[in-house]
Amino acid sequence: MMKGGILAAIIAVVLVLFLVLSGAFYTVDQTEQVIITQFGQPVGDPITVPGLHFKVPFVQNVNVLHKRFMSTDCAHVARPSRE
Repeated sequence: MMKGGILAAIIAVVLVLFLVLSGAFYTVDQTEQVIITQFGQPVGDPITVPGLHFKVPFVQNVNVLHKRFMSTDCAHVARPSRE
């Protein structure tokens, strides 16, 4: 009977570790950038490098922004008028 309790405890610990670690990793695609927020405030610089990244589970959130929809700041160019 004692072995069954130990086995159940080991399974519970492994399950909890899996849930915590699965929330700790996220991926960034080539067409997106990520801003990590902690309690609603941005933390660090935006992440633009594609690949697998790490965050603190349950404390930090991943906010994904698609690069292809972002506008760029360009210098204003004077256009000649028809007059």
